[in-house]
Amino acid sequence: MSDRPSQLRVLALVMLPVAVFLERGVYYQFRSTFFLRAMDSGASLAEISKLMTTVGVWTGILGYVLGGLLSLVRGHLAALVGLALSLLGYLLMAVAPSGWAAAEVLTRLGSGCAMLGFFAALAGVGSNLGQRVAGVALILAAVNVGAFLGPLGATAAKVSPWLAYVGLVPMLLALVLLAVDWTFAASWERKHRPAESAIDWVHALGVTGLVILAGLSCGPIDHFSSVSLFDSLRGSSGPVLVLAGLVPVVGPVLASVALGLAGLLAPRSVQPAPVTGAGLLCAGLGGGLGVAGSALGLGLLLWVSSFFGGLGTALVSALLLALLLGAFSRRWVGLGLFTYFAATQGVGGIFYVVGTLSPEAGLVVGGLSAGVALLLGAVALISSKPLSAWLVKEPETQPEAESAAAERD
Repeated sequence: MSDRPSQLRVLALVMLPVAVFLERGVYYQFRSTFFLRAMDSGASLAEISKLMTTVGVWTGILGYVLGGLLSLVRGHLAALVGLALSLLGYLLMAVAPSGWAAAEVLTRLGSGCAMLGFFAALAGVGSNLGQRVAGVALILAAVNVGAFLGPLGATAAKVSPWLAYVGLVPMLLALVLLAVDWTFAASWERKHRPAESAIDWVHALGVTGLVILAGLSCGPIDHFSSVSLFDSLRGSSGPVLVLAGLVPVVGPVLASVALGLAGLLAPRSVQPAPVTGAGLLCAGLGGGLGVAGSALGLGLLLWVSSFFGGLGTALVSALLLALLLGAFSRRWVGLGLFTYFAATQGVGGIFYVVGTLSPEAGLVVGGLSAGVALLLGAVALISSKPLSAWLVKEPETQPEAESAAAERD
């Protein structure tokens, strides 16, 4: 009974993933139509690519900075501001396609701010690692499903110049869900949450360092687990591309659902080191297969790599983000999230540029990344017991006062 989240917590675990699903669906639909709308307004593919590789990644990181600062007030505030900025970007693209550069900046800035806010909002939901893992895993499942479904609705871009207006409805609904969740969260905390203890900054920074190291090892793997597959399928028919988009999503969704159920039904069974080690091994295997498939021109390896790379990175991401949510207090959790996102996205962006400019150098970096992931995974599994005990310095049961309040709910 003491491990069961209260009704308001369950509502948060439902409303936040639904809001993320709506936001990601619109975001990736916008991404799919962005090139078409920009080129229709006179932009060249070279101009778009230059903006994407130079401005886009760093604007997203700036969004994480903004989200981190706003999360000092509340994670929900960062998510709301991020969604509002994205709405402005979609509106600009609808009424003035020639402003594609400004629309790109607004949506990237809003996306980074909103995603950090969503995770920061989860910091107050779970009282133990299992509940936080469940929340993060459900959000990652919503992200991947939304990312797959979004581009499927983007084919209407050539039919209607007002496509972006369609995205206003789910985005507005996401804003409403976030506002309601904020109200519920504030109500629950006023009644049930005990005073927070002081942060152990040495432990929090140590956890953040390990999390960033594992995240950096997985960052470049995404390139070989999905981008290489699409590059090899250029000129293929529509159904083949849809299948290629589905394969990288299946692994992350399976991993996220499994972790989400484990966190909700058996929170004490979720031990961070074994799951992280297994995830790193899967990610490293996927990255290695992707490098081999790219170097040898073997499409089958790229398909297999897409699945294992996505499965591994989802397992790793869910555990790493859940650990960050527990290492910091709710007020300072945005600092840990910003550091993690900025480091991993920055390195991922640099790798993308390197791979674009020099495929040979990209293969080398991808191979090294896969090797580091495999090594870290083996170390995490070998030292799983002491590492898990060090990573999670918290009681796995709710405080007595909180338990009694949960029973009353």
